Amino acid sequence: MRSLTSWELVILTNRQLRITQLVAMGLNNRDIGREIGTTEYVVKNYLRAIFDRTGMGRRLELALWYIRRNWEVAHESQDNAHLALH
Repeated sequence: MRSLTSWELVILTNRQLRITQLVAMGLNNRDIGREIGTTEYVVKNYLRAIFDRTGMGRRLELALWYIRRNWEVAHESQDNAHLALH
């Protein structure tokens, strides 16, 4: 059995994951708020909660974590599909 990676130990809500995705896309708090239908101040509160949950403190760090998480999930899915074919 493989060990869990750090991103697997972090549980974010769907809204928190969406905000993290938008951060990774380079949006600022105001634009994230527009995208999800809230204010930049609410986004700031979400980001505080996300940083607390992930143990991160910078947007760049969060963006890189999100990108790596998605890359690993995609490659794991490909590996599992490949094994199922053989």
